[in-house]
Amino acid sequence: MIQATSLLGKLSLRSRMVWTFSFMLLMGTAFTGLIFWQQHQGHLLHNQTESCYLSLSLTESLRIDLSQADLYSLKIITLQDPLDRKHFTRELQQATQRIQNTLSADLQCHTHSARQIKNTLAQQYSLYMQQMAQFIALANQERIGEARQILTRPLGIQMNHRQVSELADQLREQLKTSSEQLRSLAKDTSQRAEVTILIVFSSLVIIGAILAKITINTVRHPIKSIRVILQSLMTKEAAPSSLTEAKYPDEVEQVLAVTRELSHELKQVETQRWIKTNISEISAELQQIREAQELSQCFLTRIAPLIHLGQGVFYRFDSNQEQLLLLGGYAFRERKHLQQTLAIGEGLIGQCALEGEPIILTNPPDDYIKIRSGLGAASPTQIAVFPVIHNHRLHAVIELASFVPFGSTEQTLIEGLLPILAMNLEIIERSDKTQQLLDESREQAEKMQRQTTRLEEQTLEMEAQQKEIKQAEERSRLILRSVKSGVVGLDTKGDITFANPSAYESLGYVEAEFVGQHFQSLVHYADVKGHKLTAESSLIHQTTQDGIARNSDE
Repeated sequence: MIQATSLLGKLSLRSRMVWTFSFMLLMGTAFTGLIFWQQHQGHLLHNQTESCYLSLSLTESLRIDLSQADLYSLKIITLQDPLDRKHFTRELQQATQRIQNTLSADLQCHTHSARQIKNTLAQQYSLYMQQMAQFIALANQERIGEARQILTRPLGIQMNHRQVSELADQLREQLKTSSEQLRSLAKDTSQRAEVTILIVFSSLVIIGAILAKITINTVRHPIKSIRVILQSLMTKEAAPSSLTEAKYPDEVEQVLAVTRELSHELKQVETQRWIKTNISEISAELQQIREAQELSQCFLTRIAPLIHLGQGVFYRFDSNQEQLLLLGGYAFRERKHLQQTLAIGEGLIGQCALEGEPIILTNPPDDYIKIRSGLGAASPTQIAVFPVIHNHRLHAVIELASFVPFGSTEQTLIEGLLPILAMNLEIIERSDKTQQLLDESREQAEKMQRQTTRLEEQTLEMEAQQKEIKQAEERSRLILRSVKSGVVGLDTKGDITFANPSAYESLGYVEAEFVGQHFQSLVHYADVKGHKLTAESSLIHQTTQDGIARNSDE
């Protein structure tokens, strides 16, 4: 059965169904032929039995007709009335005719002895009929004496009648025996046919059941594979590889191929949904953070259960100092030899920052790093270093260690989160710069406010001083106006800023023509001798320049 299952399993589903149907059709045809053959044999035996019973019935009629013929012949020779003799003569002729018809009929004798008796009976009856024909002829001629002699003489009609009757009895016994034998044979044959049909039918049922079981087994396994694969799709669990990788040389393989393709597509869709969902959730959390250290800690904490993270560190790139600063970590303790800063190109992290490409190290040395827990410590299986870049600008580098190698799904998740992480770092950096500028602007505004307040105070003081000066000038002007001598005020350039009436009136000017003019060119342009004086040689000019008082008698 196992070999048959294996052989059927190598056929296509169509060929399997064709062979199965053909075999069942052949078995059904053979069973139907057997039934028809058994019915034919039974029909033959039935016909033989009926023919034997018919022959037996004819033999009985023959015996009766012989007895009537013997009785009619005795009546003819014993009766005196001619009319009665003629009546019985006609009856005798009819009885002999019936005997002749009976013997002429096809008596079915199925045994050799019955056929011999039949042949002997026919010969003896031929002699009997010859004598009976002479007897009837003499009776019709009213030659009763001669007819009596033919009837009663030795080897006459009566002796032939006895012989024919004995042969008829023997034939009847033979036919009766044959009929019984045929009936018993027909019964036995019918019973054997029923048993044979029952055995053959049972055998066909058993063979059909075995064949059906084999066929069902060859179809059930791939159908089970399809069902398990579809259930795994519904439950989002992985189907056994023995089912997904199985090969079948029939139409089921095409269905399995479509199922596998559907399973692969659904897994990809589920993987993409898982990646996008986690990216969206983590991105939403990162957007709420305003500090870089908190951002690094949140990022490592959120991705740890998703990628089976054992340990991780987060280095932020300082563009001003051109170095990487340790910002945060996951499941690691600070050690003396753990560098807080790294230069570009220094170690795996520095090299990753330099190249701007991920670096993945599988099966690192046992003494490289240990992932520790409360129960023990062990070396990771894989270490991965990723740059955090946005718009071709490096913002940070993260190093991740795990006991389980990062698969394509985990790497896709990390690569999808890195640009978002870089954007958030850039936003935080810009926010920090903006806040710094705001603080500086606030300090400058406060400084300017203090300066403005000081200027206002100075302005008030100057206004008060100017007011006092004006008051003093007014008092001086009043005093100077009352003085008889001329008094003139000059600025550093030698221009006349004020003069009392005595000064400009004594010179022949009015105030408008005198004030504002250059004193040297207007008044003191020559000495007493009439020589022209330069500004440098004028004592008044020298005093306006150095502020030293001078007297002159000229």
